[in-house]
Amino acid sequence: MPQDKDEKSVKLTYSSIVSAGGKPVVAITFERGADVAEGTVPEGKIRSSRGFSEEEVQQLSAYLVQNKEQIMQEARKISSLGHLLS
Repeated sequence: MPQDKDEKSVKLTYSSIVSAGGKPVVAITFERGADVAEGTVPEGKIRSSRGFSEEEVQQLSAYLVQNKEQIMQEARKISSLGHLLS
């Protein structure tokens, strides 16, 4: 039985920039159906996961490290928009 295309795709969502320990941090969530992994940028560390294999968690972490500048840049846009609306 063929799997639904959406069951395999991973959705990435991210927060605006928040301060954690005086440093700018972006919270990241990866979702694939019921599977969830949460991490942070710029560390590129996956803090928790459910349903992803260890290899997949390592790949998600590597993705965060490789794309941290772009993710931080996009999160700044959200942060700027939030200031305009408040």
